Amino acid sequence: MKTDQIITQAYVQLRPQVVRYIGTRVNDPDDAADLAQDVFLKLLEHSHDGGFLPEQVRYLIFTVARNVVNDYLRHHYVRREADRYMMDYLPKSDTSTESAVIAADLAAVEARCIAALSAKRRAVFELRRFEGLSAAEIGARMGLSTRTVENHIFTASGIVRGYMRACI
Repeated sequence: MKTDQIITQAYVQLRPQVVRYIGTRVNDPDDAADLAQDVFLKLLEHSHDGGFLPEQVRYLIFTVARNVVNDYLRHHYVRREADRYMMDYLPKSDTSTESAVIAADLAAVEARCIAALSAKRRAVFELRRFEGLSAAEIGARMGLSTRTVENHIFTASGIVRGYMRACI
């Protein structure tokens, strides 16, 4: 029997057990299902390195599942610790004069770029950027199709981003 067939058969038979095994450790059913899928994908990726016997597959699956869970939990705890550190030690906001000057400079650069856009594209972009209107609302206000508005927003955003990157 081919290795892919062995893994497919194991997937059909063992997937619910693997999901339960992982679920008891990560306490999130959606993550458990995703991680179980990762276990079988890892097996498929490494099955081409060399085959394995049907008797070995069950043990291999649960070994890979244990490693996937350990990686997930390690990442989870490191991320949680980093979030806690940032909340405790980093300033919530910066009201320094330097930050205000930088923000004003960025706003001026953005305004120059927006001013260089065509009139219709500039109007669409400003309605989206500064008034927060949706493409449908802008289209209704300006008498344009939603698709045209979306095209103007996409193009203008790319131009502004490129200009900002070049200036900074």
